[in-house]
Amino acid sequence: MDLFLDYMQGKGNKWHRCNIKDIGKYRTKEDFFTTWQMYCNEHMGQFAEMYGNLVFDFDHETNIDIARKDCIKIYDLFVKDAKVQKENVYIYFSGSKGFHLEIDYKCFMSKPEYDLHLIYKEIYKHLENKIKPEKNKSTLDGSIYSSRRMWRQANTIHSKTGLYCRKISYDELCSGGETIKKLATTPASDLMISNGIPDAQAVKIFQDAKSVYYKSITKFEKRTFLINEYMHSFPPCIVSALKSSLPKGERNNYIYLLARALKKFKTEDEIYEILLNVAKVSFVNSSDSVGEIRAVKATIASALKRDGFFISCSAMTMWCDKRQCDVFSNKKTATQSMLVDSTFNINSYSESINLLETSVAGGEHQRYLKTGIDKLDYITKVLQDSLIVIASLSDVGKTSFAISLIKNNQDKKILFLPIEEGNARSVIRMLSANILPEANITLCTAKLGEVTPEAIKGLFYIKSHLFDFVIIDQMVNLTFAGKEERLKYKKIMETLRELAREFKKPIFLLHQLTRETIRENEPRKEFLAEGADIERLAYDVWLLFRRKYNGEIYNLIKVDKNKNYLAPIVLPLYFNFKEKIFEDYRFPLSKDVLKELNIDEKYFYNYSSLVNEDIKINRNNIPF
Repeated sequence: MDLFLDYMQGKGNKWHRCNIKDIGKYRTKEDFFTTWQMYCNEHMGQFAEMYGNLVFDFDHETNIDIARKDCIKIYDLFVKDAKVQKENVYIYFSGSKGFHLEIDYKCFMSKPEYDLHLIYKEIYKHLENKIKPEKNKSTLDGSIYSSRRMWRQANTIHSKTGLYCRKISYDELCSGGETIKKLATTPASDLMISNGIPDAQAVKIFQDAKSVYYKSITKFEKRTFLINEYMHSFPPCIVSALKSSLPKGERNNYIYLLARALKKFKTEDEIYEILLNVAKVSFVNSSDSVGEIRAVKATIASALKRDGFFISCSAMTMWCDKRQCDVFSNKKTATQSMLVDSTFNINSYSESINLLETSVAGGEHQRYLKTGIDKLDYITKVLQDSLIVIASLSDVGKTSFAISLIKNNQDKKILFLPIEEGNARSVIRMLSANILPEANITLCTAKLGEVTPEAIKGLFYIKSHLFDFVIIDQMVNLTFAGKEERLKYKKIMETLRELAREFKKPIFLLHQLTRETIRENEPRKEFLAEGADIERLAYDVWLLFRRKYNGEIYNLIKVDKNKNYLAPIVLPLYFNFKEKIFEDYRFPLSKDVLKELNIDEKYFYNYSSLVNEDIKINRNNIPF
């Protein structure tokens, strides 16, 4: 991961991209800044996926205690009201006129996000309305939520005040502004932070903000369509903004927005001339007008590098005149077009092949793991996003089958949720199966005996780096607040399917068959407990059962739903009593037994010809 740092002590904005491990080479004692973002793609720079703490900046020009009280309010909203763990929340005195509050990203993020600063801005907008503003203006600074924002580093001196940017405790925050300034005459001796304790409440806050942001994107796409189709001249808001002074503290933000809008109608030289004239009002009395001009030019250059143009209606609200704006006419056509765009993905056959090639190159549609039972592997294929339900009556071997999966995939990282049996019994069974102690297996049991779909979602967002696939034993032990049992299973399946698709990690879900199975020779997927939604949402359904014939008991598996081959198919399994796991059945069976057990001979004896090969695209054979 990389970040940007300012190694010129805040003068002239000389930004330099640096690997986070090399930051010590550039660190200075005074005015040392880095971005609060950490970027994960060197080719995309600041527009890449990113990590970063959830940050808040509180500033007041004349009274530090006003900013301090606002910081206390936001801390209390997170820790006391939302129940975010206080170990994940850090407070800093900025060294001058305010405070920083940060929530460790590791407690709610498991992967980098595009537009993280805009997701965080949704949280900022929500919280700004929660605290009582001073004369309708909050001390919260909304300008920090840009794609590359400098952030003063702790234990460095603020050159204007001589005070340290210093980590402080909540009690120290409550002690008063003058007391904090005295503390800041020396650096903090303890800069230790936690490693991001997983926090379900923080996950929920982040996911809610993400949902709000994505909804705003949908609205933005509609505005973009309207602008592209119907705007043939400057809208009234742009004309008014160019004639007026820009809001204090938001100059560069509006310069960026105006530059992106002007690209539709003006040349690059014209844009620089227009916006430098607009911005010069803000730095007439500045002691560093050369630096201010350089910053404005850098902002314009950043906007011009981006493809296309846009106008942010929400950002231009103060100058909006809907009656004179073409964007708000022809709504019916725009609405129908947006409905089609949001409902359908429309691609030509050639485009679809290109999309398939890209997804196959990324590992999709290819076998992700094997069960270790050859005959089963030859008729099924576990993909990255598979959601597979394994069901049986009680004491037929669901957990034994799960242990078999673990034993045969010790080269992968496995998350096992033994909600049914608990940690100790599961470890005993794995040791009996001779699973190595060094195996990369994470066991996750419920502290309070209850696990909800939301808790499992939080587990994926926080701990997805710990596993390649998941086994949940079993679904009946999951809880849901809905009144109807059917809605419980529907919610569970929808959540798990969504997680498997988003994180590209297969999920094996153990479940129960109803007692109706006893009256039948073999089970059917229709006998899944509350099974309508389970059957519909599962990719595959595998049913374990036993049959007795001529005094022999046979363990069988029925693949009753199969996304990648025929179904139903019944296969025999061998149960290893010593290790208490299932293995491939390697003994001959007579035709009478095969017929009685409903086993097709070709799947038993000639299965090697049924290998489910991975997808290979040969463009030489594509007729275009």
